[in-house]
Order: sequence, then structure tokens, then C-alpha cells
Amino acid sequence: MEQKLKRIMLKIEEIEVEQRRNINIQNNRKYKKIVSSIQNIGLIEPLSVYQQKDKYILLDGYLRLLAAKELEMDEVPCFIYQNRDSYTFNAMRNEISPLQESKMIKKAISQGVDENDLAIVLNVPLKRIRQTKKLADSLIPEARELLDGNHIFRSTAEQLSRVNQEGQHMILKKMDEAQNYNASYAKVLVMKTPKEMIRSGVAFRNNNPDHYEKRLYTQIKKGNQEIEFYAQRYKENMKELMKHVVFFRTILERETTSEYLSLNYPQIVKDVKKILNRSETEVLS
Repeated sequence: MEQKLKRIMLKIEEIEVEQRRNINIQNNRKYKKIVSSIQNIGLIEPLSVYQQKDKYILLDGYLRLLAAKELEMDEVPCFIYQNRDSYTFNAMRNEISPLQESKMIKKAISQGVDENDLAIVLNVPLKRIRQTKKLADSLIPEARELLDGNHIFRSTAEQLSRVNQEGQHMILKKMDEAQNYNASYAKVLVMKTPKEMIRSGVAFRNNNPDHYEKRLYTQIKKGNQEIEFYAQRYKENMKELMKHVVFFRTILERETTSEYLSLNYPQIVKDVKKILNRSETEVLS
């Protein structure tokens, strides 16, 4: 099970670096970008550490830590892992929610940071900056809570933002009933939402929702064909499995053959019997 990470603020001096990297920070473009990013919008991505007695060992974020020291920051946000292994298990997780990202971008812009500069610092398209800035404001509280808790993806939230509050309540209810929070399902529900619930200025590609419905039905038809194909393959494989089960069961039930195999290959006989019992269970279930 994926562990619930604890996010805390740690003082710089509390963080210990076991493996220092030989980096020329004067010429390192990535480091300069991190410094610029922190100066403009703060430290968005927390460092990763694990606690060992009274020390916090750095797992990820060496350049961010150096930048924080250069900027004379007193403390930095950190995710606390149980140990090195738990960090490896969770290394690919998205550590900052889109809602937190949206709040940080709005704060930076409110403090006078230009959108174009922000896009350059974060290395993302300007369109992404504008979409992210508006995302939090366009969602109802229930949707913001799901997004902030990483229960829905950003792509799902962007689909919800295309409809008004009433539409979002309706869509979230249907998604909750189906226990399906995927963006593709949200997109279908948005397309089926009454026009009066669609936010002004929102348009479907080619202004033709029917185009998406036709494509969706085509994908569903293709999916059903694949299900039918694999169901048939499954039946055929089960028939072959039954043939082999009968064959090996017949051999083991013959007294002379069973006695010889049990004396000379006891472990193999034991393993084969286990496989036969499991296989027969599969066939009959």
C-alpha cells in the first residue's frame, strides 16, 4: 500500500547530506533555473528526506537545498519517508497537487511576477500557466477537495471546470456512483451535460460534441470486440488446460507409474499435484 506522506517544514541545518555531488553551480543551468524559480514563486516541490534517530537524511532535492542555502532561507518544505525503500516505492508519485500549484502561481502573479517570466521559470507553456491560475477558482469545494487530496487527476478537474457549479455537482454525483473518476469518463459526462450548464466561452473541438460521441461509440465497439476475442482465447486455453490436467492425473493414478515417480522424483510429484489441484479449481470455478 502506498504510504501517506507527511509534509513538514524543516530548518536547513536539520537536513544532512550523505552523498555530496560535485556540481559547478556557477555554470549549472538547472541550478540557476531552480534559484530563479524559488525567487519568483517560492519552493514549490518539497525535498524528500527520511528520519534516522534525530537526523533527517536527504533523499532527493540536493540542488533545491543548495539554492535554499544561497537564498538564505531558514527552512524548507519536506516530505518525510519511513526509509530509503519507501522513497524508492513512491518516487514516481506527483508530490504537489494541481490545486497547490494553482495557489502558488496566483500568489506569484499577485506579487507582480509576469506570466511570461513564470512560464519560462517553470519551463511550461504560457497557456498552462493561465489554465492553472484559473483552475482553483473554477471548481466547487467538493472538487477542490478531491483534487487537493490527489483523488482525481488534473485532467479530470479540467473537464469539471468546463461546466458550472450545478453541472459539477451532477457530474461528481454520477462519478461517485460509478466509482469512476477518470478524465475520459468526466469528458463523456461533460459532453452529455445540458448546454445551459456549460460555461460561457467553453467550446468542444470543431464545436461538434457529436464528433466525440461517435468516436466514443467507435472505441466502445472496438473494446467489446477485444473483450470477445480474449474471452474466446480464454475458453480455448481452458480446454487445453483441462486436457493436460486429465493427462497428468491419469499418469499419477496409475499405481506403477506413481510409485516410480514418487520414489525417484518426490518433489516433482508434490509440485505437479499442487499445480493440478489449483488448475482443477480454476477450471471448475
